[in-house]
Amino acid sequence: MKRSELLFNVILLPVDAIMILLGFVVAYFLRANWDFVPVKGSIWSFDHYISFGLTMIPIWIIIFALEGLYNIKNARKGFGEFAGMIMGISTGIMITVIWLFFSQTEFFSRLIVIYIWVSCLLFAVAGRIAVRLIQRFLYQFGFGTRRVVFIGWDNQISDMAKMMRKNKFKGYKFIGYFNERSLANDYKYLGTISEMLKLNGKETFDEVILSDSNIAEDKKEEIVNYCNDNKIIFKLIPNAYEMKASNISVLTMGGIPVLEYSRTPLSGWGKVIKRLIDLVGSSVAIIILSPVLLVISLLIKSSSKGPVLFCQSRVGRNGNFICYKFRSMKEGADKEHEEYIKKYGNMFKLKDDPRVTSIGKFLRKTSLDELPQLFNVFLGNMSLVGPRPPMVEEVKYYTKWQRQRLGIKPGITGLWQVSGRSDLNFDEWVKLDLYYIENWSLWFDIKLLFKTLWVVIAGKGAY
Repeated sequence: MKRSELLFNVILLPVDAIMILLGFVVAYFLRANWDFVPVKGSIWSFDHYISFGLTMIPIWIIIFALEGLYNIKNARKGFGEFAGMIMGISTGIMITVIWLFFSQTEFFSRLIVIYIWVSCLLFAVAGRIAVRLIQRFLYQFGFGTRRVVFIGWDNQISDMAKMMRKNKFKGYKFIGYFNERSLANDYKYLGTISEMLKLNGKETFDEVILSDSNIAEDKKEEIVNYCNDNKIIFKLIPNAYEMKASNISVLTMGGIPVLEYSRTPLSGWGKVIKRLIDLVGSSVAIIILSPVLLVISLLIKSSSKGPVLFCQSRVGRNGNFICYKFRSMKEGADKEHEEYIKKYGNMFKLKDDPRVTSIGKFLRKTSLDELPQLFNVFLGNMSLVGPRPPMVEEVKYYTKWQRQRLGIKPGITGLWQVSGRSDLNFDEWVKLDLYYIENWSLWFDIKLLFKTLWVVIAGKGAY
C-alpha cells in the first residue's frame, strides 16, 4: 500500500463526517424555514439539533466502516462505493430512528428524517467524488501512481499495458515486462526473471503481476518471497483451474478436513433470488418498454421482407430453447451461418456483415434488437445477466473447456458485453464467462446491469 493511497483512504473518514454534518444542517433549515408542511409543536433549537447530529455521526462512521467503505486493501470504488454509501446511510437513519424511539425523545418532525437521508446521501457522495477526482487529477502528474511490471507476455498483458498507458487516471504506470526473451517491440523488455530477482525492486517498481502460468512452482515461490522482502505487491493472473479454486469451502468429515469445490455461488438461495429479480425485472421492463417494442416492430415490418421477430434455437443450461430477437438481417440469413463459421471462426462478429439490413444496423448498434429476450427471461429460459446464449452450430465446435460457459442460464447482458463486446476474441470471451460463473453475487449482477446501460449508450464494440 503506497502512502498516497493510505492518505486518501484516511482522508475519507473526516470528509464523510463533515459531509454528514452538512447534510444534517441542510435538512434542518429545509424543514424549519422552507417547508410547505407545517411543523406540529415546537421546533428544536439549532444548538440542540446539532448536538444530536454530532452524537449520531460517530455511530454512522462505524456503520460505514462495517460496510467496508474504509477498507484499505480492497477499497470500494465506482458503483460498489455508491451502493455502500446508500446501505450505510440507510442503516444510520434506521439506527437514528430506533434510538429516538427507545430513548422516548420527542423529535420535532418525522419528515426531517427523510430530509436527513437525502441530504446526507447527496453530500456524502459528493464528498467522495471530490476526493476521487483530486486523486485522479494527481495521478496525471505521477503522484501516487503504482509502477507496475509484468512477468510473462501474452495478449491479456498487452491489453492491460495499453489500458495503463491510455488511462493514467487509473493510477497505474506500466514500466515494462520480464520474460525469458523479448516478445513485444512496442513495450520495454526488462530482462529475464533471474535478472529481476537480483534487482532492488522497491526502488524500481511497486507491483508485480505474474501472467505466465507455465512457471515452475519453486520459481513462483521465489518470486513471491522476493516481493515480500522488497515490500512489493504481488498479483497473479489465474488460469482456468486457479479461477475454480477460488470457490472452495472447508468441511470436516469424521474430524478430517475435506475441501468441497462448488462451481458457482449461484445455488440455493442465490438461485432463488436471481430468479425473483429476473421475473420482476423482465415484467416491469416489458410493461415500460411496450411502446418502444411496438415502434421497432413497425419499422422492421415496413423496411424489409420477413417476420418482425427472429426466432432461433439457442443452447441453454437445460438444453435448447427458442431465443427471440428483433430481426436485424435479411430473410434467410441464418442459412449462411455455417459457412461463415468455417470462414471466420466460431462466435464471429463482422463489423460490415452484408446480411444486416439498414434498420438492423441501428438496432444492433443500440442493442435494441435484444429487447424481445425479456420474454425469454420472463419464461425462465434466460436471465437478465449471464453468458451470451450460443447457437447450436457454434456449440458443435466448442472444446471441453469452452463448454463450461453453458453451466448457468444465458443472459441478455453479461461481463462480456461490458468488457469490449465484439472487440474480444472467443477465448477472452469464455474466460470472462467463467469468471462470472465462479464469482457470481447479487451486487455483481446489479453492477453489470448499470454498466450495460453505459456501454449501450456509448455503443462500444456493438455491431
